[in-house]
Amino acid sequence: HKADDVVATLTEQVLRQGLRVVIGSPDKDFKQLISEDVQIVMPMPEFGQWSFYTLKHYIAQYNCDPSSDLSFRCIVGNEVDGVPGIQHVVPGFGRKTALKLVKKHGSLENLLSAAAVRTVGKQYVQDALSKHGDYLQKNYQIHGGTLRASDDFSTIRYLIKLSTSASSALSTNKGKKQSAHSPMEENLFVSSYTYEDITIKDVMLDSNYRGGGISVINSLRTTIDNCCIVHFTTNGVLVQSGHETYIRNLFLGQHITAGRDHNVRNFSGTGINLMGNDNAVTDVIIFSVQIGVMVSGQANVLTRVHCYNKATGWGGTGIYLRLPGLTQTHIINCYMDYTGIVVEDPVQLHISSSFFLGDAFIIL
Repeated sequence: HKADDVVATLTEQVLRQGLRVVIGSPDKDFKQLISEDVQIVMPMPEFGQWSFYTLKHYIAQYNCDPSSDLSFRCIVGNEVDGVPGIQHVVPGFGRKTALKLVKKHGSLENLLSAAAVRTVGKQYVQDALSKHGDYLQKNYQIHGGTLRASDDFSTIRYLIKLSTSASSALSTNKGKKQSAHSPMEENLFVSSYTYEDITIKDVMLDSNYRGGGISVINSLRTTIDNCCIVHFTTNGVLVQSGHETYIRNLFLGQHITAGRDHNVRNFSGTGINLMGNDNAVTDVIIFSVQIGVMVSGQANVLTRVHCYNKATGWGGTGIYLRLPGLTQTHIINCYMDYTGIVVEDPVQLHISSSFFLGDAFIIL
């Protein structure tokens, strides 16, 4: 694994335990992890020694929050990671201009949306954003190709992980301990999402029976489109916290099969695990897993989902709504193929125009 990915994961795990983190590294990529509870010890050439670099230093240097780091990098690029910046097509568009725009608009998506309806800067800036918006969006998009887990890939990791920054995870957990609001309201009150408007498209993910496929945590308006995810042992897709993840045109299965698999009794894992609210799952086929779709968040919509995963007779479940007392789940025009829907203490549950084959059922 890349060292920065390992450090970021360990940082998140430590902060979830209520501890603080100090990272010693000259790698500037770690700056995006900085928060009130994460500091970096890095070389300071002007002082001729290593020194602490804190959230105050970051804001003083860049005059914006670390949560804007991704949008800034998408505009100016990152040579180390092979991400081209806008200066490759508009040489006059520099880092200072990009930083000023990101600070004002908060994210690349907000900036491009604003540029589409009004003037956001000097004429060359306006022309660059209008003409090369798609170019910049590609830096936000993962598309095409195949990812396969190595034989020593961690069984608790995901091939693609849009992870909450450690600071956001900690502040969200702290807020939940003190808040009397509902889970939906708590999600909506989280003003700082780690990622916004990320698209994962046309990708084949092979977890090699080690860990999961895609993890989306505390992210806003994420799209997962036209992907095939197989050989996972935990979740094909995990959505936790955040808001408005759109999952469509997916094939998910632990084993590659078209049914009547002799190993059906041993299927495990979950195709899609929705632990957040206001998400949509559309045109998805789920096969060869223990649970097709697990839902534990509010106001989620499932449309045209075909579940022929582990059959009821072998202990499988097509759709499991594990959200007692929570509301507004819609299951519309789905195909439950020898596997059923299990619902715990439903409130405002809507199931319509769905087909149940064999021993499929609804149990409340």
